[in-house]
Amino acid sequence: MGAWQTAGTAWQGEPNALWEAARPREERTGGTSTLQPWHEQWGDRCQQIAWIGVDMDEQQLRAMLDSCLLDDSEMAGGPEAWAQMEDPLPSWFEESDLIQIPSS
Repeated sequence: MGAWQTAGTAWQGEPNALWEAARPREERTGGTSTLQPWHEQWGDRCQQIAWIGVDMDEQQLRAMLDSCLLDDSEMAGGPEAWAQMEDPLPSWFEESDLIQIPSS
């Protein structure tokens, strides 16, 4: 999970804690799942955003954000298809930081 902070023209993005659902069951602490409802398929994974400002156009902001959502066919592709999509943001982690899961 990443943290994205923006104020004016300044932007900062950095890695943050893992969602509980991304941890192996035996390593889950229950921390974030107590703050978020637990979804049967996605666990505690979610996105939250807050806009603070003066004279903002809510409809324009909603339309811009809605345009970022996956369509039904993209959503149906699931995590394996999503991993193949181009990510316009820089990587949160160096390749060496990623957990390697051995194949069986």
